[in-house]
Amino acid sequence: MKKNWMKLSLDLIMAVGLFSLFSVSAVGLAFHEVVGLALFGATILHLAFNWKWIVSFTRRLFSKNIPFKTRLGYVLNVLLLISFVIIIGSGITMSKFVFAGVFEEVDTFKTAHYFFSAFALLLIGIHTGLHWAFIKAMFGKVVKIPKLALKPVMAVMLMVIMVSGTWGLMNSSFIAWIASPVVALPGHESGWPEGTEGRGGGRGRDSESLVEDVDHTETEEGIRGYRGGLGASFDLTKAIEVVAEYGSIMILIASITAGSEILIRQRKQKKAVI
Repeated sequence: MKKNWMKLSLDLIMAVGLFSLFSVSAVGLAFHEVVGLALFGATILHLAFNWKWIVSFTRRLFSKNIPFKTRLGYVLNVLLLISFVIIIGSGITMSKFVFAGVFEEVDTFKTAHYFFSAFALLLIGIHTGLHWAFIKAMFGKVVKIPKLALKPVMAVMLMVIMVSGTWGLMNSSFIAWIASPVVALPGHESGWPEGTEGRGGGRGRDSESLVEDVDHTETEEGIRGYRGGLGASFDLTKAIEVVAEYGSIMILIASITAGSEILIRQRKQKKAVI
């Protein structure tokens, strides 16, 4: 019981940390780069500690005894790891703090950084949805809801999730980032989607930009400020807003995934009865 709560708490902390990185203007460049590297390091450590189990499970992946849902979860985890590697790799080439001046920024890596950040959020949402029954059971042991009130409470929660998720999609750059590989293709009218930074063109809200373009003067002043402390440009209000935006999107995706799984299960049960 305690172990499960520790896992959930750790996952929640890492998710909040990840979502906060979706806006440099909210948390500051230093925080964005350092915490991003720290989260990636934590992911690698987690894999290292569970390496024997990973190897053992990989060998049995296509066994008939392994449920499809378990295989799907494995594939999602592999895709998530690949996404994190690409995010970190492309981020290093774009670095203006930790690896400042080491690499030349390339538009292709910038596009990859945007796309795989959004793709990782999508994968996390699906992964969470697949574990919805476990999460529900854990919270059900703590929060007791009377049977008569269960349906109304669930209906209200679903409405809140739909509204907040839609709000997150409308106010964030998630859709633009997912579309970034398409709109960045040669010959497209706009090389970058609206709401993200352009190749010298306009952009959406600063809070929506994963990594801001800065000129030479801004870079020098900014780096001095960032090196003065990790919290030098951290805006708590903006950070909370960003976490709320992308967290609501993740919960919406998780709810759609969980709902789809329930519908598929019910359809299978009906066919079995017939």
